Amino acid sequence: MVKETTMKKLFIVISILSSIMLLASCEEAQSHETLRINLASDSSRSILPEDFPLNIVSYRITGSGPAGASLDIETSKTSTTVDGMAVGEWELQATALNENGDALVRGSTEVRITGRSANTTIYLDELIGKGDVTINLSWDPDVLTSDPVIIVEFIPEYDGTEVDNLTEYSINKAEGTAVYKGTDYPSGSYRLSARLYEQGKPEALAGFTEVVRVADGQTSVGTIEFDMDKYPSEPTPIELVNTTGVPVKLTITGLSDTVTAGIPITVSLTSDSDIESFQITWHLNGEMIGDGESIELTPSEGVHRLDAVASTSRTGASGSASFNFEAIAAADIGAPNQGNIIYESSSDIEMGQTMAVEFLPNGEVIIASNTSRVLQICSVVRSSLVLEKSYPYDDIGIDAGQTIADIAAGEVTTKEYSIFAIMNSPIEAAVYSYSPETRAMTLSVKGMTDDDISTGSGEFTPANALFAGINTERNAGIAIFGDQTRRYAGAFLFTLDAATTSIFEDTDEKNFLGMFTEGYPEFFDYDDTMIIAGETAYFAGYADKGTEELYTQYLAPLSLVDEYESVLSNTEGVAILSKDNVLIVGDNAVIVNGGNAWNDYESEPLGFKASAVSVTADKRYVYMIDEDDGALVSYKVLDSGTRIEEFSKTQTKGENLDSIRISASGHTILLYDDSACDAITVMSVNR
Repeated sequence: MVKETTMKKLFIVISILSSIMLLASCEEAQSHETLRINLASDSSRSILPEDFPLNIVSYRITGSGPAGASLDIETSKTSTTVDGMAVGEWELQATALNENGDALVRGSTEVRITGRSANTTIYLDELIGKGDVTINLSWDPDVLTSDPVIIVEFIPEYDGTEVDNLTEYSINKAEGTAVYKGTDYPSGSYRLSARLYEQGKPEALAGFTEVVRVADGQTSVGTIEFDMDKYPSEPTPIELVNTTGVPVKLTITGLSDTVTAGIPITVSLTSDSDIESFQITWHLNGEMIGDGESIELTPSEGVHRLDAVASTSRTGASGSASFNFEAIAAADIGAPNQGNIIYESSSDIEMGQTMAVEFLPNGEVIIASNTSRVLQICSVVRSSLVLEKSYPYDDIGIDAGQTIADIAAGEVTTKEYSIFAIMNSPIEAAVYSYSPETRAMTLSVKGMTDDDISTGSGEFTPANALFAGINTERNAGIAIFGDQTRRYAGAFLFTLDAATTSIFEDTDEKNFLGMFTEGYPEFFDYDDTMIIAGETAYFAGYADKGTEELYTQYLAPLSLVDEYESVLSNTEGVAILSKDNVLIVGDNAVIVNGGNAWNDYESEPLGFKASAVSVTADKRYVYMIDEDDGALVSYKVLDSGTRIEEFSKTQTKGENLDSIRISASGHTILLYDDSACDAITVMSVNR
């Protein structure tokens, strides 16, 4: 971001309380009065030129009066009294200083001190000195098909002063970098706009508008990327200061990170304070598109940056906020686009025949490749994956020969996530602390209990790690392990407390949730109230037993008996639609209701064979893969999860797809072949 500051116009109120001293003699002597000086200033957010404080900490007041009288005081107080001021004409000057004693802003006035009380005001409206500006620009050169053309504008915020524009200092077209510089700009706030074009093309690829603060003898340096492919972001607030010195926070509203191209949108700048006195301008990709508290825009297809610049009439008082968003082709809300395929052979992302894939809460993706023995963090950019960071297994405590069977992630705070992984060879579980800001991943605890786990109904020996999840309400990891006979599987909870010395509780029974007795589960779903797993002709689940207890209770299994035999055929997946309803898919879509001991159900033929199913975190949409043609079929969840309704079918580009992952926001879907993964399909969703 460009370093900036919002210096407010300050004023000094000088109250003069005068009383004429009457002398007994007829001769009039020089009179002196007491001068009471009240100082008032606006506090403001300051984005500073490096190592140069712009916050005011003291004031120097000087003056010259009648008969050679003078004044020279320095104060940090809001009120001070000067005795012995001579009656007559005075010229007063006031200068605001920072903590280093540097002069920031000044003002002056003339006042006549008489025998009556008087008041005067010194407005500190002259910012002192000149400074330089350096702007470092960058972009992705691979996106451009011809030479870049950059248009830069550098304009003072107030008083119509004309200044020289920033000039191109250097440019490296191959690396996608350019440097623009300017010198000797009067101190104050400036508006910087820049747009990136391709040679011979009229439409800008990207652009931005920022506020730059220039200070005396300093160089304001900004490093800004033309974010042609930047992942849509949350709006950043503006914070200015009104005339009373109270911080004013302004936020862009009415715009989401994904919108429909060609459809008008009304966007506003809102605040809990009065912003009528602010001058607000709006800029799309660096070009001004309107002013006022709200505007209407119709974005074209692609990634855009919207900037709002808010200013007041006071010198140096400006701030800007930006919002990156993507406009996608018109489609039904909740329906994905066709997406892109990311091939291992043509990307720097390692995949392999055995891997685990999961979304982080912020929309980034974890990919654990057991073939290459590396865990990777990827960002999602315009229906594509960008490798951000890699962790070799050896660096995160995974032993030689050990593989990750499954992985899950949950939010502890906005600045800390928990990552829960289960491993094979040998069987273990691990908890990692993860920073979304730095992408730093640290092993908190790793291990397993004794080989034989007491289940309350016998001993269970874990032999294969199958599925992992996170129960955010219980701060616990969920794990499904199979036994050595491949006839049974057990569900367990693990503590995610980073301070613990053992990942498994001392009492095995407390961790044990229940047993799957019909073989290894082939599919799995969970949320904070339920765990469901199963295989081709069977499923079983565990419902939340209570708010105080860590473990859950067993639900009666549904198997191929009686009325279920005709509907639970070729089952390929489950999805929890609500606390009372579970969707089972295969040849049919079966919604089982828990209101009557899970014995009530509704069944509808799908008309195709589903190879996978998944539901969004907000339980609004269900997605299934059509095994025959690879299409992704979209459904709306209706009537509190008691039924679903198809509304879209999107043809994908992948082959043999049998796994679905959905981001927490529902804006991104990943599809891949779990058994032989050499490619991942990335689809964006209009929400």
